[in-house]
Amino acid sequence: MRARRLYRWSWVVLLLATTAGAIVFARWRSAPSPDVLLDRSRAALTLGRYERAEQLAADVPKNSPLFAEAQLIAGEAATKQRRYEDALTYYAAIPEDDSEASVTAIYCAGDILFRLGRPGQAERRYRTVLKHRPDDLWAHQQLGKMLGAFGRRWESIPHLFELIRRGQWTLEELLLLGDANTAVAPPEDLEHYRASAPDEALPL
Repeated sequence: MRARRLYRWSWVVLLLATTAGAIVFARWRSAPSPDVLLDRSRAALTLGRYERAEQLAADVPKNSPLFAEAQLIAGEAATKQRRYEDALTYYAAIPEDDSEASVTAIYCAGDILFRLGRPGQAERRYRTVLKHRPDDLWAHQQLGKMLGAFGRRWESIPHLFELIRRGQWTLEELLLLGDANTAVAPPEDLEHYRASAPDEALPL
């Protein structure tokens, strides 16, 4: 009698295990591949469906070759939703190297940090971009503006000169380069920078 009960229970357990395995396998088979997730997240981003784009991109597994590109999309989608700290987390998840995705993530993180009032941290990101891409126009432009606005005019000269050399200058940049001793009004939101990063040297 006891052996018969054990036999019945073993069949029940086996049936449950088989059913659970089938469900898991079916879900695994039906889960979109990383390239499909990436395509869908790009489309959602283009359509302005930022929350959906972020969700899809965040589902791309870390071991996928498409992970870095997915993190870029997730970071942009989070930025569009003004969730800047989340965007920084996505960008930081991309390993730093010489790849286009990595350099783009570093630059985007610099822009966010500058917007959040952390110019010192932003400066480090822009300089890292130039370490990998010495000719990057946007990094030179950001550093030229930032260093000039925060009183480090002489340090801004090489970056402004690069803009002139590349033919991507404005009249203001020409004037600043022509006389490095010209007084420049401090940023209008200087108190924002001081409040956000009270110990950083640039706002001080």
